[in-house]
Amino acid sequence: AARHWRNVYLDMGANWANTLRLYKDFAKERSGPWEVYAFEASPLIQPYVEKFVQFLNGKGPRPPLEVPPSGSTAEFAVYAKRYGCSWKWKQFFRRKHMSDEEMRKCMSNAFRKPLAKLKPDPRLLDTSLVHQRLAEATHPLRSSEHDRFTFIPAAVGATEGKMRLTAVNPQQMIRGGALVAGYESTKHGSTAINDTVDVPMVDVATWIMTSFSDSDFVFLKMDVEGAEFDTLNKLLDLKAAGRIKRLFWECHPSRGNCTTLSETWSRGSSVAPVHEGENGYRGFDSLSVPEVYFPVNPPDMPHRGQGPLTVVIGVSSILVCVCICFVVWRQSASEQYSKVHSAGGGDTVQEELERQDILAEVYGAADAGDGIDELSPEGKDPDIDRAWQAIQRECGSSDDEDVNKLLATEEYLEGEDFFLGKKLDSVGVSASDSSTVHDKPGALAGLMD
Repeated sequence: AARHWRNVYLDMGANWANTLRLYKDFAKERSGPWEVYAFEASPLIQPYVEKFVQFLNGKGPRPPLEVPPSGSTAEFAVYAKRYGCSWKWKQFFRRKHMSDEEMRKCMSNAFRKPLAKLKPDPRLLDTSLVHQRLAEATHPLRSSEHDRFTFIPAAVGATEGKMRLTAVNPQQMIRGGALVAGYESTKHGSTAINDTVDVPMVDVATWIMTSFSDSDFVFLKMDVEGAEFDTLNKLLDLKAAGRIKRLFWECHPSRGNCTTLSETWSRGSSVAPVHEGENGYRGFDSLSVPEVYFPVNPPDMPHRGQGPLTVVIGVSSILVCVCICFVVWRQSASEQYSKVHSAGGGDTVQEELERQDILAEVYGAADAGDGIDELSPEGKDPDIDRAWQAIQRECGSSDDEDVNKLLATEEYLEGEDFFLGKKLDSVGVSASDSSTVHDKPGALAGLMD
């Protein structure tokens, strides 16, 4: 049968499965199913990738992510913000960025329980299993089939054999994963040589040359902690660089000169490498960005990212609630006060009835059919009018005060009559004519003079 072009994605350095679907983002123009081969050397990560690949193949549930899926300090810092390990508080509510070491310590404390559960799976360290899965590349997919994912639990290189990893422990996972023996940095401290594990290593350059052809579309992504130097140089030596149609990588200058490697590759291949951080490549696929691909909150997650700011916000919220309640209470009380007190003088219905009784006793009861206005003394006597108007101005006074003012008004009028009688006698006016004086304010003014 005629051989069809194959879509092949080689994820070398699958990490926490966060680049397994990178081909969906950067090779959208390709149609047909994809063969995906994922390589990961870290024994503590391999069990998770194994389950995730089974999930992508529809052969199991999606495994829970319990630790930050980062492969470097820079990626780890992105997750640290979510779990309160990015800032530290100083005095007077000031804060500053944590150092990398402080951030790692904070995250290590937060995830110490799920990190402690990470264990290697001896079955995945079997070389025969690795060879069995590499052989799947000899079985191309038909155009009607779905994407196929194959996990190869091995390190990549330019030779077959074993690779010794050091610091295979949860503490080193916080720093980015296990280290290759002989390339440990002094910054990792004396514990870097502990917990060594030998993992299978695959000559991927030879495997690519023998498994695929130049007519295939091979998308290669590499983040292999320095193994890119030996692997790419061997691909060039084998004249197999033409197999690679797209290359995304992260180069590690601790293992060689990245500029020289890039120039050497460009001379032997028409495909320009895309470095992490270029052309939208962030080091993970769009389905695994930190905003959507992160572990659930650990049981020991710190609250340092909140600190005094949370206290201030909490106290302020309480004060605002108290103020709102007070305003609502005042408004409610004001509305009730307005309902109880009428516009005419602030009296209740009972108080108005008592007022009418008092006015009836002083001025006489209204005739049947007369309105309430008939009880008003206004218009009956100017002096009483002034007294009544004064009472009206004191509309908020109690009924006792109204009575006292009415009595005072009567006593004032009686006293005024007595005073006028004395005056009239002195000027020769009889008491019987005193009403004339009342009716003529001008005459009264003359007497007062």
